[in-house]
Amino acid sequence: MPLFPLGTVLYPGLVLPLHIFEERYRQLVRDLLEGPEPREFGVIAIRKGRETGVDGVSALYETGGEAAAALAAQAVQRSFRDYLDALATQGGARIDVPDLPDEPVLLSYVVAASMIVDLSERQVMLAEPDAESRLTAERDLLARETRILRRLTSTPATDLRSSPYNPN
Repeated sequence: MPLFPLGTVLYPGLVLPLHIFEERYRQLVRDLLEGPEPREFGVIAIRKGRETGVDGVSALYETGGEAAAALAAQAVQRSFRDYLDALATQGGARIDVPDLPDEPVLLSYVVAASMIVDLSERQVMLAEPDAESRLTAERDLLARETRILRRLTSTPATDLRSSPYNPN
């Protein structure tokens, strides 16, 4: 499977808008479009630096695995709603998530992708060997982050890499 190394973690089944401008990735897209269905490629997170050339293949993370985990899903749904409530209280806004998925694998990816945490923590969640392990790790991380949010007096920063540069 062709791989697209990026400075982000993409969870299976979720969407990541891409701006494909480098010739090597434009060629990857052309090759996919010329080939048979399914036209798929993978996204893999870069461990350090912004380019894979820094340390070559050793600069890339390995990927996570999938499995069923029905028991942990309900606890994570509750923990995630508590986290969102604490986040909304800090931001002074209401965050309404009417229906979280019941399916454990999808829930584990939705929750991991939605949390405001560092790339390394996102990668740890993705690298869990199965959904049950991922959900267990998420439940612990959600509990920690919710405790922190309830004690803070400021709003957490979102991903700043996409913000315009400001020398001030």
